[in-house]
Amino acid sequence: MKMSGLVGAEVRRSGGADLGTCIDVLVDTEAGRVVYAFVEKGPATNLDHALYSRDKMKVVDGALELDVSDEEISAAHDRVGEEDEPGPAMPLDLSSMPPLVVGPFGYTVAPTMAGAVANAYAESSRHEARPEIGEGHGQWHWFANLRGLPVFSERGELGKLSDIIVNPDGLFCVTLMVTTDHGEIYALDFAKLRMVSRDEKSVVLDLEKTPPYSVERIRDEMAER
Repeated sequence: MKMSGLVGAEVRRSGGADLGTCIDVLVDTEAGRVVYAFVEKGPATNLDHALYSRDKMKVVDGALELDVSDEEISAAHDRVGEEDEPGPAMPLDLSSMPPLVVGPFGYTVAPTMAGAVANAYAESSRHEARPEIGEGHGQWHWFANLRGLPVFSERGELGKLSDIIVNPDGLFCVTLMVTTDHGEIYALDFAKLRMVSRDEKSVVLDLEKTPPYSVERIRDEMAER
């Protein structure tokens, strides 16, 4: 499945209880697997976030199902902002706003347009807060930060990283999806990934090297048998 499909996926407990929505996943690019899911639980006026480890989750019918206890749920939650600190901006209800109003000196104003801009900011502010990645985990990256990065190899720039294909069983990264400026899509073995730059500005691949554990090498060996 696509990693982008995990973003926005329903997160529920094994018994069926709703735990929220996955808004991002943390990827270990060295080990080639998802390590955490960043989950948001509403309502929007009382946002609550949590980090759940991959060893507690599995993909079931497109949703992330977690085998967690009440204590593990409590430990995973991390309230964003204290009571005395401003929280994320809340969205405005545009349904009751008129399309145009006449302001001072006869100038027309569009409240719905201004509200739409404000809501775009509110949505951004709700999702910008990601837990900081501690030292010693330089190979961990949020998928939201990886998506759209330019991808380079010894042949030059290949395109932009558009998605990552993961195996639903274990959430291991299998394929890098790279889209060129002309709309062509390359499916490249994740094992070709050499590094993500420290400033998260680019992804570097080594296309000439075929690691022994790569999908490509395994296919070749099976074809020869």
